[in-house]
Amino acid sequence: MKILNIGPSFPIRGGIASFNETLSLKLIEKGHKLINYSYRFQYPNFLFPGKTQYVKDGTPPNLDIKSELHSINFFTWGSTFRKILKEEADLIIIHYWMPFFAPQLIFLLKKLKSNKAKVIMLTHNLIPHERQPGTRFLTRKLLKNVDGMISLSDSVRKDALVFRETLPALVIPHPVYDLYGESMPKPEARSLLHLEENTSYILFFGLIRKYKGLDILLRALPLLKNNEIKLIVAGEFYEPQEDYLNLVDDLGIKERVIFLGNL
Repeated sequence: MKILNIGPSFPIRGGIASFNETLSLKLIEKGHKLINYSYRFQYPNFLFPGKTQYVKDGTPPNLDIKSELHSINFFTWGSTFRKILKEEADLIIIHYWMPFFAPQLIFLLKKLKSNKAKVIMLTHNLIPHERQPGTRFLTRKLLKNVDGMISLSDSVRKDALVFRETLPALVIPHPVYDLYGESMPKPEARSLLHLEENTSYILFFGLIRKYKGLDILLRALPLLKNNEIKLIVAGEFYEPQEDYLNLVDDLGIKERVIFLGNL
C-alpha cells in the first residue's frame, strides 16, 4: 500500500516522533511505500515548557519526510492538505495525543472524505492529563471523521467509545523502543554510568511533569525499609526544578537521589 504517516518526525524531538519514525521503518520493511508528513511548526514557545522542540544532534532516519504541517497558521492548511490529497494514498495514519492539534486535524479529515484512502487515528492519548478547554467537543468531532482507531492501551480505547460507541477500535499495546542502541551487561552499564556495584536503583525516566508523580516517588523513598536503595531521575524538567530539589532537601534524601541530564 501507499501509506501517509501524519505526525511529528525528525527533526522534531520527543517520544511520539521516535514512535512515528520506528513505525514508518517497520511498515517499509513490510513492503509498503511510506511518506511522513511532519510539522514545520508544532507548538508556540509559550506553550512549550522544554528547552527545545527540535533534535540538536543525530542522523535523520532513512525516510521520506515532508515537514509541511503548521499547527496554528490556518492560512497554510488548505495548501498543505491539497498536497496530501494529491498523494492518492491507500491508507492514512494520523497520530493524535492532545486537543491542541484537533482543529487542524478535523479540518484535514473533512477534506479527506472525498479521498479513497482509509483513515486510521493512532491515538497515543485521547483525554489530556491536564485539563484543557474544549476537549470533549473537539474529541467528538475528531472521532466522528475517522474510519477507525488504534490505541496503545485499553483505557484509551474505552475513552474513545464514550464519544463514539460504534467506532472500530483496536488495542495494540505500546511496544518497547528498540532505537536506543544495543543492550550491554549490567556491570559494564554500571561502570559507564558510575553507579555503585552493589546498590539497588529505581529509575524515573522521561520528561518531568506534575502529573507523572515524581514528587510522590520522592516522598515514598524515605519510607522504604531498605535505605540503601537510590533513585535515578533521568529526564528534562517541564516544571521548576527548584521545587524538586527543595523537596529532596526537606526529606533529607539528597545522598539517595541522582539527577541526570538537565541540571
